[in-house]
Amino acid sequence: MSSHVYQTLRAFVQSVDDALPGRFEIAGEGLVHDLRDPGGLHALTTVRIRKRLEKAMPQEIVAHTGVPYVEDESEGIMRRPDIMVIAEADMEGEGPFDLVRSSPPLRSSPGPTRTTTGSPRCATTP
Repeated sequence: MSSHVYQTLRAFVQSVDDALPGRFEIAGEGLVHDLRDPGGLHALTTVRIRKRLEKAMPQEIVAHTGVPYVEDESEGIMRRPDIMVIAEADMEGEGPFDLVRSSPPLRSSPGPTRTTTGSPRCATTP
């Protein structure tokens, strides 16, 4: 995906973020429109997974369920995973930080899953 196409998609995602139902993300192939309700059973599952992860990780690493996007323009990715595993110290400053690991949006139906590690950066402003 070219930088121009990515920037155009990014501008679109930001412009419709609160205006349309669901959420839009950029995957390497194009836009993803997720219409699921982030509340209810989905939110409970996310909380349970976050708690289990934090019990197993060193104290300086956290399982974050916040809003920042995971973004890597060179890969054509701007996603909002349900859970991001990051160093707590990285959250203290402004600007992007390195992502240790992320969970794709949790789905109730079977389907392919993808876990991102390493290179993507978390943007502090969507």
